[in-house]
Amino acid sequence: MKVLILNGSSRSEGSTGRVLRNFSEILTERGHQVEYLQISVLKISPCTECLACYDREGCVIFDSMISIYEKIRESDFIIIGTPVFFSGPSAQLKAFIDRLQALWALKNKLRKKVREKPLRIAGVVVGSRGSQIDLRNTVSIFKAASNAMEGEYLDTFSLLEVEDPSDLPDRHILKEKIRHFVEKLGL
Repeated sequence: MKVLILNGSSRSEGSTGRVLRNFSEILTERGHQVEYLQISVLKISPCTECLACYDREGCVIFDSMISIYEKIRESDFIIIGTPVFFSGPSAQLKAFIDRLQALWALKNKLRKKVREKPLRIAGVVVGSRGSQIDLRNTVSIFKAASNAMEGEYLDTFSLLEVEDPSDLPDRHILKEKIRHFVEKLGL
């Protein structure tokens, strides 16, 4: 199975990155083909709401999103991860999500299929305030992104008491929690 992992944190070795790297290791061990993208190092311009995608297929902004659209189409499963920033995903990940407008328009305005095969999606949310509101807000945005990608949002792995990587559970405990979550997803 082709799995695309999207790290929305600006810090590749921060808490979210460490959690997602564990997901990558476990999924690779289970025989999946995993591609890991660090969103913050890619060139993703914000959506300008020019609405060109309402009249033609694709986005008129030529940056890293052009190749990411193809990766989305090729993936069987996507894991979207973010730290919580002011009760939602990071700015880097939000720019990516906003650019999914081109896929939403393909489906809803141009009446074309985004993809030929089913796509399943899960989220990873890392926060420090223990806030269920932060979690709910972030998951709501993940679900909207899943809809734009013609994917089915399945579940969320959350750690809501993590200020920095030292607050993460012991590596063995963390990996066990991730393994359990991965099994629950049928991966």
